Amino acid sequence: MRRGREGLTEEKELGLVGELTIIHMLVDCKVPLFTAIDGWKGPHNGLHDFQLGIGSLEVKSTLATEGFPVRIASLSQLDETNCPPLFLAGLRFILHDTGRTLAEMVEATRERVAVDSAASRLLEQGLLSVGYLDIHAELYTRRFAFNEGRYHLVDAAYPRLAPFNVHPAIRRAAYDLDLALVEADKYSLDEVLEQLGVV
Repeated sequence: MRRGREGLTEEKELGLVGELTIIHMLVDCKVPLFTAIDGWKGPHNGLHDFQLGIGSLEVKSTLATEGFPVRIASLSQLDETNCPPLFLAGLRFILHDTGRTLAEMVEATRERVAVDSAASRLLEQGLLSVGYLDIHAELYTRRFAFNEGRYHLVDAAYPRLAPFNVHPAIRRAAYDLDLALVEADKYSLDEVLEQLGVV
């Protein structure tokens, strides 16, 4: 997710906004601060964005107004056999004056975890690993307002490409998945966390 002196790409900017939004949602759901931040594995090349309790949560964010397209980066990203249960969190944002910039989201997250020094250190490590630097704050002018979230359990019936269902000759792939067309049960975040054994 690094982009050197130029800051994050727009895609990575949106991705970080989504992951920070999930951190706030986790804390709102009574997940301890340290647990929420320690579970944030995306910045550290984790297979999934969050490892929580007995499973994982993969976060995908979109600004699309039609459908619910999300980008799946690899064949292993939605392979639930590695860490069941695996949940996919789809977050839709809109660009609106009432929203927050990435820099404002970062500051709000810092303020929220400030009461736990260990969590604060982990947060700063994550931001640095992602490639977020305060000197780039003024580059992030887009204001993101959370619009909609949906949570799916990735199971045997879930539509995705994974190492076990593609030809062995296919070694690498990235693809777009439209969550609006996925026929799967929808969960609340509370239900997700209960199944993960976090709350």
